Amino acid sequence: IAAIGKVTLDSKAAIEKAEKAYADLTKAQQKLVEKKADLDAARAAYEDLVAAKAVDDKIAAIGKVTLDSKAAIEKAEKAYADLTKAQQKLVEKKADLDAARAAYEALVAAKADQDAAKAVDDKIAAVGKVTVDSKSKIDAARNAYNKLTDSQKKLVSKYNVLTAAEATYKDLTTGVKGFVNRLYKNILGRNADEAGLNAWVKVLNEGKEGGSETVANFVFSKEYESRKVSDEEFVTTMYKTILGRNPDKAGLDAWVSKLTTGMTRRYVVAGFTNSDEFAKLCKSYGIKVGSFVSNEIADQNDMATSFVSRLYTQVLGRKWDRDGLNAWTAQLVNHETGAGQLSKGFFFSQELLKKNLTSREFVTLCYRTYLDRNPDQAGLDAWVKLMNEGSSMEEILDGFIGSQEFTNMCARYGIDR
Repeated sequence: IAAIGKVTLDSKAAIEKAEKAYADLTKAQQKLVEKKADLDAARAAYEDLVAAKAVDDKIAAIGKVTLDSKAAIEKAEKAYADLTKAQQKLVEKKADLDAARAAYEALVAAKADQDAAKAVDDKIAAVGKVTVDSKSKIDAARNAYNKLTDSQKKLVSKYNVLTAAEATYKDLTTGVKGFVNRLYKNILGRNADEAGLNAWVKVLNEGKEGGSETVANFVFSKEYESRKVSDEEFVTTMYKTILGRNPDKAGLDAWVSKLTTGMTRRYVVAGFTNSDEFAKLCKSYGIKVGSFVSNEIADQNDMATSFVSRLYTQVLGRKWDRDGLNAWTAQLVNHETGAGQLSKGFFFSQELLKKNLTSREFVTLCYRTYLDRNPDQAGLDAWVKLMNEGSSMEEILDGFIGSQEFTNMCARYGIDR
């Protein structure tokens, strides 16, 4: 045991030799060995050195630190953590292990920065050719860039591409060019072709037309009219294009009702482009408002047109046709005839006469047309009795036309009776 001396990793043979010699003694002899505690201490010290050496070997095995070193570093760290405090003090390469961990974390952080920067570069590349539809992609790239740390931002290689895209998008969506692109997108449903865009920008810049006339040119172009949109779609498009907002339900219903009762789409465009909202929109794009009016006869007096439209619905039981509506409305607007005389044209039309109405059906139709209500039984019977006794259709019509209820109706429509 004394020959073991200071315990090192080379002490194994000496320790084992002493342990064997001790084991060969009798129990009585073993009790006489004075240095048994020294032998046990030597064995413990040797085992500590072996355990520490195993950890040092794992640390050495890490080698040059790369992003693939994670498993080796964690293996060495676990082995070190499993040692006793005394054994840990014997590990010679603990500083190397700490350095390996720090180097690995630095590599991971650098890789994360590179990945974050590349993700932004990919978003910038995804913008592609800038059009009026590029906003979401440009915003996505900008927002991603803004979330980077300062060190990550330095790694973005396409930042100049992003700023150029933002500048191009602003050029396409503001000023005169922005106004024209808005019309192409909202009205024609497509991006502007370069020649068309430049031509309209030139017209507006030279003051040949204002915003109102330009809108009308797009709305009444063959390209838009060929889309055959419904009245509701049309009015919604006018709200979005001319007022820059979605329609409120009351407003949408009111404008659609105007179209249903015979006003033309030119009437709607004129109404929208003459609004304060459109004037503000034009100002925001730096263009003059201009003016647009409808010369359609149906649009000169909306109440007169509505009255004639009502005659089609009430008397003939169908929607108006444009030529007929215009012709009848012109007579009212130009004061060529009054509402009563005009209504007789519907009642004496071949279209109605061919229906061969009974006296009761005829009188009921008069009530609904002139009094805007269903007949009361006594009134119905009285008028039918007159017809059955020989009163002509015209005499019956004159009776209704001369009523106070019809006079009041004409006053509401603002037309001559």
